[in-house]
Amino acid sequence: MSDRPSTSLTESGPRPDERGRLTGASDDYLPWAVDASEVPEDVRTVVLGSRDGVEERRALGAVLFTDIVDSTAVMAELGNRRWRDLIEAHNALIRREIVRYAGREVDTAGDGFVATFAGPSDAIECAHSAIEAVRWIGLDLRAGVHAGEFEIIGEKAGHPKPSGLAMSIGARVRDLATAGEVLASDTVRQLLVGSDFSFVEHGTHELKGVPGRWNVFSVDS
Repeated sequence: MSDRPSTSLTESGPRPDERGRLTGASDDYLPWAVDASEVPEDVRTVVLGSRDGVEERRALGAVLFTDIVDSTAVMAELGNRRWRDLIEAHNALIRREIVRYAGREVDTAGDGFVATFAGPSDAIECAHSAIEAVRWIGLDLRAGVHAGEFEIIGEKAGHPKPSGLAMSIGARVRDLATAGEVLASDTVRQLLVGSDFSFVEHGTHELKGVPGRWNVFSVDS
C-alpha cells in the first residue's frame, strides 16, 4: 500500500457520517487500521502491549462471510460449464452489493466471499441484499457477520489483508447458518442495541478452533 491511512481527526481525514461509517477514506483504507509506528511510545505500551511492535497493525471493523448452500449438488446437476457461468454471475452480484454498502472485498474462496465493513450495520444489510440478489439466478446463500479487531498481515492485491481470531469467528458463525439466513455473533448484537435490526436467539455454540461458547443470533434487516 503506497499511502498509510491517517489516524488523526483532521478535515482531510476519514470522518464518521450519520450512520457511523467513515467517509473520505481511500479505496485501500481498512476501517480503523492503526500503524503502531504512528502511535506514541507510551500509548503503544498500554494499547499494544509492547514497545517494539512497530510492524504491528490492527483494525476494528465488521466482517461478512457468505457461501452458496449445497453448491456441490448444484454443480453436479448443472455441469462444469453452466456452473462456471453461474458462479461468474454470482460473483458479479455479490461484488455489486459489497460496493453498494461501502465494503471491501477481502477474498473469495470457491463459492464464498469475505468482505470487511466500517460497521456491522452495513455488513448485515449487504448480506440480506446479496441473498435476495442471487435468488434471481436460482442460488441460495447463507451469511455470517462478526465485529472485532483484526490483525493486518501483509497485503493482497495491493490492499491490507486482515487476519486473526475475529476472521475465524465470522467464518464459524457463517457455517451455522442455513439457506437465506444471516447469523451474527453476540458482539454484533451488543453493538447494535437500539437499532432497527431484529435479533433472534440461535443458541449457544462451540465454534471450531475458537475458545469458549458463543451466543449466536439470527438477524433480520
